[in-house]
Amino acid sequence: MKTNRFFMLLSAFVFSLIMPVLSFAESPWSARLRATYLETFDKSGAFSALGINFPSNAVSVSDKLIPEIDVGYALTETLSAELVLTIPQKHSVNLAGAGRLGSFKHLPPTLYLQYKPALESAFKPYFGLGVNFTLIFDDNLSVADELAWWWNFGVEDMADVTSLAPAGDGLVYALVGRGDHLLTAGAPPIRPRLALIDPAKRELVSIDWLPEEFGAISWHGHHSLRVAPNGDVYGATAYTIFRIVPGTTDVERVWQVDEPEPRLGVWMTSLSPDSIDIVGPIVGDQMFFSTGWRLRAITLPSTD
Repeated sequence: MKTNRFFMLLSAFVFSLIMPVLSFAESPWSARLRATYLETFDKSGAFSALGINFPSNAVSVSDKLIPEIDVGYALTETLSAELVLTIPQKHSVNLAGAGRLGSFKHLPPTLYLQYKPALESAFKPYFGLGVNFTLIFDDNLSVADELAWWWNFGVEDMADVTSLAPAGDGLVYALVGRGDHLLTAGAPPIRPRLALIDPAKRELVSIDWLPEEFGAISWHGHHSLRVAPNGDVYGATAYTIFRIVPGTTDVERVWQVDEPEPRLGVWMTSLSPDSIDIVGPIVGDQMFFSTGWRLRAITLPSTD
């Protein structure tokens, strides 16, 4: 994200933490110290990132109270110039629904021309025109790398999230299960579940168990959700490749091998040469995966 996309509206909500104007008899120079509140103008267009559709104005920059020193010079009795200075200021940048994006520093010197009509009254208005040059530096902006949100989907007996995939419309699929390597180590078996979540709203849209005959998550079952060129999402357990019905957590069986007999009450997929070890990419209409020492590919059904 480029820092020159941030335009700041320097609002002159000036507080009266002001030292008396330092003026010198017969001198055209003056100085003034005060505090100014900088209110940022947070405006950004809608965009997509990380599989999430972010709405307009999702980016925000922090406001802050800053010290200010004004140095003035009287050009004539009615016309003067004023230079507004401060020290470098640091602002944080946040993205709604994702967290902190980082920070940047800026220095906003401003030069004014002021016209003060020569009026013999207690009310002495003035008119000003100025130009501001905001220098932005030390920008450190990136996708949020802090833990902005954690969640267990609001369900009991939560197992591991083994794979994530974009579901379209800002939603995300999560395959939740317990890999066979944990089952063989004695962990209690938990049937895999497929969840559809809305990260922006931080809501669970739906969650369903996979059919029991699909089996456990494979030995190397991570990243077992894959997106086809047409946007359909496919997944795999140790014995089944399935397609997710778009926008739902319903699944359709695409390919399945016979499951071996469980041993000691757990799945022993590592002992079966037909169990799916690695789920590979989808190239065209071909989905690649490996069973044991064999590389395999199946032709995916047309859904057009």
